[in-house]
Amino acid sequence: VNARDLTPAELGLLALWIEQGAQSETVEATAIAWGAFPANWVSSFAVALTGDGQSVAVARANRIFLYDAKTGRLSQELSAPDVNGTGQRDWVSALAFSPDGEVLAAAGYREVRLWRQSGVTVEPAWPSDSSGSWIAAKFSNDRQQVGLITSDGELEIRNSSDGRIVRFW
Repeated sequence: VNARDLTPAELGLLALWIEQGAQSETVEATAIAWGAFPANWVSSFAVALTGDGQSVAVARANRIFLYDAKTGRLSQELSAPDVNGTGQRDWVSALAFSPDGEVLAAAGYREVRLWRQSGVTVEPAWPSDSSGSWIAAKFSNDRQQVGLITSDGELEIRNSSDGRIVRFW
């Protein structure tokens, strides 16, 4: 970019150098020992924090996640029906909350979307008392019970209203 064209003499010198084996005086670089990414690591391309420090927005590709800043728990994934449930058409490269924290601007290639907070808070229905953290859940068809898999590989069937364990394996 912005480079000038080589002169005929410079092109001839470059061609001669290549014909003679193109030896250089560079020092061999040390190989970089790349490690694998942890299995639970996901790249974040943009991050924004509300002025009160309560919420964090994180962009991963074209998806936008909101987290509770105190607990680190996922509060919500923003999704728009016109882009198949993702947050944006292209990669989100910038996020910014309004000063009052009620509006989030998400910017990507030729697109900015504004997301307004609804004022709804999410609180746990019942506390976790399992030995490991829950990694998967499925409600029964009548929503009376929930099956939970823990990170220790245990299966719990709980009453969905109060969290009481019904069965355990």
